[in-house]
Amino acid sequence: MSYPTDPLESPWRYDGTYQARHLALLDLIRIAAGGGGGGGGEPFENKLLQVDSIGTTTYLGYAEAGTLTSGATWAIKRIVETGNDVAITWADGNKSFDNTWNDRLTLTYS
Repeated sequence: MSYPTDPLESPWRYDGTYQARHLALLDLIRIAAGGGGGGGGEPFENKLLQVDSIGTTTYLGYAEAGTLTSGATWAIKRIVETGNDVAITWADGNKSFDNTWNDRLTLTYS
């Protein structure tokens, strides 16, 4: 069995071992270690991490500390679990800090 080189980067399938909570924890560890949570794009180190789980969907938000949840300065990742499948997508299809955390449920992800 081959493992994904970076399971945070794209939709992928694995046998259910990785779940959204584990991915969120991995992001927290990367941020604490100064390595960033998003991989690529703008640096994610020293970013605030918001986590919101609704059923099998988890949203992870990154922004500068002190950022309002209503400000359009968030990078938002969505993790959707369907059986053993895990799909990871980003708001607007990118890791740019130009989304609003309060709108995470209605944003377009790809």
